[in-house]
Amino acid sequence: MDKLKPLLRNHFWILAGLVVPLILYGYYSANGSLKAATAEREKTLTEVKNGVSSGNEPNEDYIKKLEHINTFLEASVQDAIVDLWRKQQERMTWPQAVAARIPEEFLADFDQQVPFIYKGLYPQLIRRLQKRAQPVEPLSQEPGNVGPMDLSGRPARPKAAVKTVNQKLILAGMVPHAQFGQFGITSKEMWDAQIDIWLTEILLDAIVKMNADKETISEAVVRRVDVIELMGGDGQRVTKDGGASSDPMMGDMGGMEAGGMGMSGMRGGTQAPVTISFSPEEEFGRALDAGGGGEGDMGMMPMDAAGMSGGGAASTAKRYIAETEEAPFLERGFYLSLIMMQSKIPDFIVTLANSDWPVQIRRFQVGANPYRVDQPTTQGDRFNPGMGDFEGGFAAPRGGMGRMGGMGSMGGMMNPGMPGTNAGRNEIVNIYAGNIPEFATSALNHPDLVQLDLCGVITIYKQPREALAAVAERQQAQPAVNEVPAEAAPSAAESAPMEAAPPASPAGAADGLSPESAPVNPNSLPATSENMAPPAAPGTPGAVPTEADLRPVIPGTATPPTSANPPAAAPAGNQ
Repeated sequence: MDKLKPLLRNHFWILAGLVVPLILYGYYSANGSLKAATAEREKTLTEVKNGVSSGNEPNEDYIKKLEHINTFLEASVQDAIVDLWRKQQERMTWPQAVAARIPEEFLADFDQQVPFIYKGLYPQLIRRLQKRAQPVEPLSQEPGNVGPMDLSGRPARPKAAVKTVNQKLILAGMVPHAQFGQFGITSKEMWDAQIDIWLTEILLDAIVKMNADKETISEAVVRRVDVIELMGGDGQRVTKDGGASSDPMMGDMGGMEAGGMGMSGMRGGTQAPVTISFSPEEEFGRALDAGGGGEGDMGMMPMDAAGMSGGGAASTAKRYIAETEEAPFLERGFYLSLIMMQSKIPDFIVTLANSDWPVQIRRFQVGANPYRVDQPTTQGDRFNPGMGDFEGGFAAPRGGMGRMGGMGSMGGMMNPGMPGTNAGRNEIVNIYAGNIPEFATSALNHPDLVQLDLCGVITIYKQPREALAAVAERQQAQPAVNEVPAEAAPSAAESAPMEAAPPASPAGAADGLSPESAPVNPNSLPATSENMAPPAAPGTPGAVPTEADLRPVIPGTATPPTSANPPAAAPAGNQ
């Protein structure tokens, strides 16, 4: 025990001596583990850090999902393009006499005989186009007086007075039409002529829609059309300061603005306000190529399909606006000069913009009604541009002739031998521009009537061959939904409903016109020595197209589309 006393007396120091090595052991032991854990953690973090993408490597998962989205969007775009094309085709009608021989490809060549047949049908197609607007019929021809002429330019047969119902418009301006040469026409000329018919139908249908709930011109919203033209341009707007005339038919007006005093009036040299008309070149650019002429060119005169103006001068007219091969569409400009109700101008612009084909309104100007008179006209005041005095005429417009371009739009009313006209070419006379009945001229005195001049662009989509092929391929690859087995499917004869043959409609019924206002079919006249002729195929000399030949049909179908008739719906609101 005594031996342990020294140890017990110094146990603190002994234990202290033992603690120090233990502390050092624990420190180094823990430090080693900590370093190992730290190194492991650093290694793990380094691996994670190295595994983070720098953004340059492709993400396969993202690529797959993005490809799926792009495929869906591309298919949606193709479907939309095809839908636009098929919607456009509903109005791309042809006369039944040639519809079965129209190529499937847009603007493709026809076989040799089709343009020949179409040329024989064309005058009646233009007459049918005029009837679409529900125009006021001219007065009956009086013996000894110069009366209306038929489409060939010969005096028309005297006819009984017509009814006023469904005569809602004075069609003073000739509708756009081609002026073919004496010989055959090309496929391009045929396409251009028919496309212009489709575009003019778009414009006339907007007018008919505005007048749909009216019975006569005395109630109509749009009561007179002085100018209706189609044109192209280079797409570079031309201002008056840049050398463009304010009216292509009158030359430069010297910077005079509307409301100032301009050219003398048409009667007695009295001063008249400058017309509100404007040059379409200010919106569409020049219609002639750089070397195609200058101010002397009759810029607003009707052009034939070959681009020949005037007496055959070689000046190439631009048919479309800023046309390029790469663009999937074509744009054709139009110009209208109307007499209509001022309160309905917004409705008319909206109606045009809501047409079946895309229509943009680029510019419009409104002015006073030049045909309004305060007192009954005298015989000396009766005036008809291009036709001379006549019974039941209308007063000369207070503002002169309005738009002089309307003279150029009258087509066949101008002397074929005049400079600036298509001499030696087939002319189509506007029989609705003269001999206007008194009830129609009186309807132009309404206090709310104004003159509206506007221009715009109609878009025509080109045939989307790639989109059509892609949609057809995709539809073939997808199985049909609710497909009926072949053995259970009924035959075509069993499933087709019995349909009675449609009754024969009177002339003009396909255009939505009343029998009274329909064009007279020469084949329906009583057989006389004057109208008897051996039957001939359409397009041959002496052949008279029948109503069945002229009936508009979508190629590949047997019935006319609903859009072949003028719209019956009318905008809301009363006059």
